[in-house]
Amino acid sequence: MLTPVIDSSFIVPGMDKSVYSMEGDIMLGGLFRIHKYSDDEVCSDKVQSQKYFQYPEAFVHSIHYINDVDAILPNISLGFTILDTCTKDQVCS
Repeated sequence: MLTPVIDSSFIVPGMDKSVYSMEGDIMLGGLFRIHKYSDDEVCSDKVQSQKYFQYPEAFVHSIHYINDVDAILPNISLGFTILDTCTKDQVCS
């Protein structure tokens, strides 16, 4: 299961949720539904569905694969930042 890494996470100003990130020469962004939207807070603690973890996991796996095969992007590393949309297009935390 995808979990934020302490050394690679940061806080988005004004939001209290961690963001899963890994540095690279070229940064890619991913917006994924992970938690349910709540009218009471920006993003609830309830997970939308376990199946929604597959998308960010595939995203991260693909980036690691590309970085591990030198023939694909020699001397360039990809990085990423994943934000949780909380199942609402106007929200990213």
